[in-house]
Amino acid sequence: MLNFGDRRVMACTPADLKRWLGELCGCDPAISAGGSEAGAQLGAVGAASVEADTGVTLTLRWKVLEAHQIALLRVPQLELEFSYPGNSAALARAWIERFDRHTQRGGG
Repeated sequence: MLNFGDRRVMACTPADLKRWLGELCGCDPAISAGGSEAGAQLGAVGAASVEADTGVTLTLRWKVLEAHQIALLRVPQLELEFSYPGNSAALARAWIERFDRHTQRGGG
């Protein structure tokens, strides 16, 4: 799978991200700051800590970006960054790859 690094822009809201993390981890991730519906406002920031099944704890930080607009369609966007202990990079990357596969949606 292509390595997108530890930063990306995703087409989702903070609520979508929380749902996906819960589905992937089987937990209710601890969300701070912009994790509520009010946190979906432009410029809002938030963070979550996730204990991955690989044994490493990852911190996800995000910022709500301006929605991408195509004609009448508005697609929400989050700038997302993963951080983790440097000595756990391989384990963290394995979990991030699972996260990427879990959040892929149709297309072709």
